[in-house]
Amino acid sequence: MGFLGAKHPYFIVRIVKTFYITTIANLYGVTIELTHEDYVPAAVLNDTAISIMKKAIIETIGESNMKPSILTPGGDDFHFYSIKKPTLKATMLGLGCDLRPGLHHPLMTLNEEALLIGVNILFQAIIKTYGL
Repeated sequence: MGFLGAKHPYFIVRIVKTFYITTIANLYGVTIELTHEDYVPAAVLNDTAISIMKKAIIETIGESNMKPSILTPGGDDFHFYSIKKPTLKATMLGLGCDLRPGLHHPLMTLNEEALLIGVNILFQAIIKTYGL
């Protein structure tokens, strides 16, 4: 049985934060209250942005590679942009890049060539958005 934090980095971070906060509070004779808000919003769907992205995908890699949109239970910090600025039209682009074992996993691998395809799709989306 190893140290609990070795399997749960969250606990290590919490212990270190608590130690430093307590040390600073004692040093300056102040009270420091930590709060934690765990909120990662879901996407705000925008039909215009989705339409532009679909056209960019089809133009870049062909209609046969255009897959239907999916709904996921996940969120992303980028979604704050359209929440904080409702006039901003945003959407997501899924590349299908053979990501394993999962997004943000320390041993994550992916087909890096797919990133170049993503760059080309986003380039086409910019051209369509601004009429260039």
